[in-house]
Amino acid sequence: MKIRLYTIPAILIILILLQGASFQVSINSSLDKNEVKVGEMFTFNLEIQKVGSTEIRIASPKMPAPEWASRVLSSSSTRINVVKDKAQQILSYKVKYKALVAGEYIFPSVTLPYYNPEADLNIELKTDPVKIIVLKNTNSPLPLILLFFLIAFVVIIVVIVGIKQKKKGRSSTDVQEESEIKEDPFHSLTKTEKFYKLEELLRGFLLAKYNISQNALKDDISSALETKEVNLDRRETILDIIDFLYTVKYTGYNYDDDEILQWIEKYKKISE
Repeated sequence: MKIRLYTIPAILIILILLQGASFQVSINSSLDKNEVKVGEMFTFNLEIQKVGSTEIRIASPKMPAPEWASRVLSSSSTRINVVKDKAQQILSYKVKYKALVAGEYIFPSVTLPYYNPEADLNIELKTDPVKIIVLKNTNSPLPLILLFFLIAFVVIIVVIVGIKQKKKGRSSTDVQEESEIKEDPFHSLTKTEKFYKLEELLRGFLLAKYNISQNALKDDISSALETKEVNLDRRETILDIIDFLYTVKYTGYNYDDDEILQWIEKYKKISE
């Protein structure tokens, strides 16, 4: 058996050629960007090629999960070509990530194990790790969001102080209404502030109640909830809220005041 390795920047291709072999397997990967800003998306592309008619078992590759980026979307496709009278099967994977923390990083390599029936061997192919730079985003909306929260906080403080300075003798109904204002974290917030507050509280609730990481993706959250045997209604409501948050953040969906209030009410019911 002969093993040949060809290495080029950002790609490691390993071809395993057997005496009289009827197939070849190769793997290559790349990033669409080697430099991004915090908050920007970049795509990891992985392509597996198999030439020949021999049936082989190829395990699904495990995609990297770096701490400095979050996985947002993933897709896969298969196509078959004919090259010099041989069938060529190409499996393509595209995983979209969002950069979270500035710095210089090494995007991890991907390992692909598969079984070679002709040599009766378990073989492992591996891509090269790739360097990527994440720059600070000077146009990040974070400071503006913090300003919104600060303004909302000041407004709430002013309301509380005003209530305390009012004369005594208020009815029990008035006292109850004021108590609800103090306890409601969404009081006096704008539509946009309510959206980010809803996301913050939901992530905090999942961490405190079910020990689910605040950076977990929907699929990971769903698996964790099922493992912890959370009842079906609560689980579906949580996933519905996450779908709404994803839709707004990544498609620019424009919701109205009534809609965000409906999602807030759903969150309050599951967090009680």
